[in-house]
Amino acid sequence: MKKRKESWRVLFWHNDFPDGTKSHAWYGRKGPIHKRVMENIKTDAELEWHFHGGYITFDRATLLRRLKTADVLFAAYPWNMDMDDDSMHWFQAEESLLKILTEVKKKNKELKIFFLHEPHHLAEEFSAVGEFVNDLHEEVIYDYFLKN
Repeated sequence: MKKRKESWRVLFWHNDFPDGTKSHAWYGRKGPIHKRVMENIKTDAELEWHFHGGYITFDRATLLRRLKTADVLFAAYPWNMDMDDDSMHWFQAEESLLKILTEVKKKNKELKIFFLHEPHHLAEEFSAVGEFVNDLHEEVIYDYFLKN
């Protein structure tokens, strides 16, 4: 029988917040989302929870370092909109995130990604790197924690 994990490294990424945001009362450590996940995984495993906001680029060292060692990523959206770039379109934002997460998955093959929304385009491509769920109440999320 496979031994269950004793700890999980989880990131919650939400692009509606400024780059570099690492704490948030709702999405961050000990916030309601973190507590809801802990209650639903029904385990004594430690849940190391990190929140990150902002546009993901290859020079966001802390975020990329955490993604390389994370077990689970909750991505609020499957797009990487740079709010400082007025000329960026949705398809560019999706392509940006897909490119970065594809590279991250090459380095961390065990990373499980849950997208909390579906993309406007590139759904098939995104499904190759992660799984779409409607919200944090979906059993598939908690089944993943319980089976690993």
